[in-house]
Amino acid sequence: MAYPGVFCEAVGISTDMLNGSTDKLATTLTNGAVLELYEYCKDNNINNLQLVQMLSEFDRNFMNNKTQSIISKIQRLIETKNKLKHKKKVPGVQNVDTLLNKHFTSVKNVPKLNTDVTHSE
Repeated sequence: MAYPGVFCEAVGISTDMLNGSTDKLATTLTNGAVLELYEYCKDNNINNLQLVQMLSEFDRNFMNNKTQSIISKIQRLIETKNKLKHKKKVPGVQNVDTLLNKHFTSVKNVPKLNTDVTHSE
């Protein structure tokens, strides 16, 4: 069975699944798997909308997110990876392996809660 990369293989995503030959499984995607899927789509002329639909089929957390929001997050992830490859420091991330093994979190349009509590006595 062929896989787009080692991170996709680790979560069980094969090229057969991406081509629609076999059913997709529900899984939690890592940054590395998302980048491999992004590259796979680029190499196979699959557009961004189809990529985001593909991501949401594997991980339900991507449903109801705007395509451009997900693509922007992927592009920031690529920029962060490139910075780390060139030995630049990135807050919260030690190295490329740490970055790629983190779970890719979907963009949520959740209103912020006001946590500023002031007591008046």
